[in-house]
Amino acid sequence: MKDITIALIKELKQAYDIDVKIIRCDNSGENNSLQKACKQEGLGIKFEFTAPETPQQNGRVERRFPTLYGRVRAMLHNIYSGINHKRFWADAANAATDIDNMLVKQGETSNPFQKFFGKGVKSIIQMNSAKIFGEIVVVAKRNKVKAKLDDRGKTCI
Repeated sequence: MKDITIALIKELKQAYDIDVKIIRCDNSGENNSLQKACKQEGLGIKFEFTAPETPQQNGRVERRFPTLYGRVRAMLHNIYSGINHKRFWADAANAATDIDNMLVKQGETSNPFQKFFGKGVKSIIQMNSAKIFGEIVVVAKRNKVKAKLDDRGKTCI
């Protein structure tokens, strides 16, 4: 986890000129090793650790988990019953998170993606190309030109 997080922090700085100043997390082993790795890299990030067994210290995030889990369950419920639902859990969670980052909350004028990156949703997904989660679609291979009615070389997902 620490290698991926440090790479993300560096990418945020290089690509978007975003400085990570504080990371708030629980006091678990992987977060302690992340703190040590950030110190070794000279990133100058302050770590704030929450006390064990106190979700009240991170109430906003703790309240969002049930909302995201509910969206994931709803997406998986809509998939055809003959498919192994657990196989698509990560895809559903990713889609639910993307949707949450595209939505503008009541009383605000921009969504979380725009606030973080300073640009519109188009960077995540073209809204007019969004499909219903679990919908069967046909994806054509890009390298070969096929006749309109020819199914070979296409994959259903």
